[in-house]
Amino acid sequence: MQMVSAQTEGLLFTCALGAGLRYVEGASDSVPEDAVALGRQRDGLIRHGRFLRDAWPDLPETTPDLDAYLQRVAGYPLDVRFALRAALGQAGSDGFGPSFAWLQRLEALPARQRADRAYDFGAGLTLAVPCGDAGLFLRGWLWDPQGAVQGMTLISPYGERQRIMPHFLPLANDPVRRHFAPDGLPSHPLPPNFAAFVPLDRDPRHCLQVRLEIVLPGGLTEELVSPVHRLSRPQGRDALLASLPAGAVTPALLEACVHPALSVLNGDLLAGKQIAETHRFGMAPVSPAVSVIVPLYGVYDFLDIHAARFAFDPGMRGAELIYVLDRPEDAASVRDRLEGLHQTYGLACRLVVCAENYGYGPACTLGAGLASAPLLLFLNADVVPETPGWLARLAAFHRAQPEAGVTGPRLLFADGGLQHAGLFFARGEQPWWVNRHYWKGFPGDHPPALINREVPGVTGACLMIEADLFRQAGGFHQEYVLGDFEDSTLALACRALGRRNYYCADIALVHQERASMALHPGHRGGVASLYNGWLQDRHWGKAIAALMADPAFAETPLPVPA
Repeated sequence: MQMVSAQTEGLLFTCALGAGLRYVEGASDSVPEDAVALGRQRDGLIRHGRFLRDAWPDLPETTPDLDAYLQRVAGYPLDVRFALRAALGQAGSDGFGPSFAWLQRLEALPARQRADRAYDFGAGLTLAVPCGDAGLFLRGWLWDPQGAVQGMTLISPYGERQRIMPHFLPLANDPVRRHFAPDGLPSHPLPPNFAAFVPLDRDPRHCLQVRLEIVLPGGLTEELVSPVHRLSRPQGRDALLASLPAGAVTPALLEACVHPALSVLNGDLLAGKQIAETHRFGMAPVSPAVSVIVPLYGVYDFLDIHAARFAFDPGMRGAELIYVLDRPEDAASVRDRLEGLHQTYGLACRLVVCAENYGYGPACTLGAGLASAPLLLFLNADVVPETPGWLARLAAFHRAQPEAGVTGPRLLFADGGLQHAGLFFARGEQPWWVNRHYWKGFPGDHPPALINREVPGVTGACLMIEADLFRQAGGFHQEYVLGDFEDSTLALACRALGRRNYYCADIALVHQERASMALHPGHRGGVASLYNGWLQDRHWGKAIAALMADPAFAETPLPVPA
């Protein structure tokens, strides 16, 4: 970088920014290399600003002061401030990334869209989520009934430019269409809402505010500005999922847009998964026969029912009970509730609090890492036993089966209808295999559902497996988002190891299906489940097709010999 004496250039302002960077404003006859023109002074000299990585001759050493920089540039035009931001990003070293992100939050340049319906054109960029070191997920809209747009280019805070390929999303009762064409005119050939994933080479995880340049005929351009990204990693994941309508999901959208973003975003989150705190209530058995692992998220009334049922069940006295809270903001209230239940019923248990919201599989995996019994039972909080002795009988059934992989009991709805009698795979509305439960919705005593038998898999709502096998099979697959399909993938992994999966009809529990899922913002639109199903099919589609070719595992299986 060019080194020029402060006396030669005409120094106007300087401040340190950290990581060896300094901002310098000067005035001269021409704009130096790597500088941004700020305007012309009355004496005819051009004011300019630039960022230097090394100490500058004749300048005093000062402590970093981002506030001084922000105050200095606050009155400059937006195009100048964006140019300064890009110059700062290019001048900074790799270690400057966190400070650069913090500066974007503090500066918070206003978002910009074009939404005047007096024109036959409009556009907006509503969401830009950094996805680790891979790129950005974008969500926006484009009203272009004349087909005037010739291209769209993302401009990162570092000044990097990348063309985007938008995937247009059909929406029911589309608000953009209502705004620009309340009476249906003019017509718009494409859905105006779009999503895109844009790979970036330079530090995308610290790109918190981006611009989108739209090229129009005659060399005209329109520039959009995204809101500043202020979300945590789980919130960014949930915002991405919530921004996509389930009805617009296609294999092409998942492959080109959703998977490149979610796989990195979720992987980045789970790479650092950890337990924030643990609490013990009472003394667990020294050598438990079964470790019961219960993931918690948002719905805690079932803890009262668990305590009342478990405390008076002799079969639970030899079990280790581990609750894993996947909503850390509720830690204090859940801890106090379990403390009160322990004081009331004497039920011994442990509370494990995740550092962030990781999802069903990672939360269960953290709990399994603390379990000490040779058998694990993963039990949803909304699954409640009706009679004592169920756990010991399920464990005895599991141990008695040849080469057992995973085992699950009969689950009933609160009205007595059948919720689960084993899990199988079927083709859904989308072109991939999805999970189904045998005879779901039939009466709870439907005769075929009263037969113990081998099945392709069982639901994770109540799933038993040997601890050693759980680890050998790779545990719950960490690539799935939030929850869904970890249970079926674990069952498939057990079969790949030569094990067999079993349904135990003799034991019945009540399941208030998906009570917690309904509260999670990432699950409400259904996109997480679609993505996970597509992902399972991608990894296991051929194995599933071969498995479901067996008549014994058909949706209406052949009678099992007595």
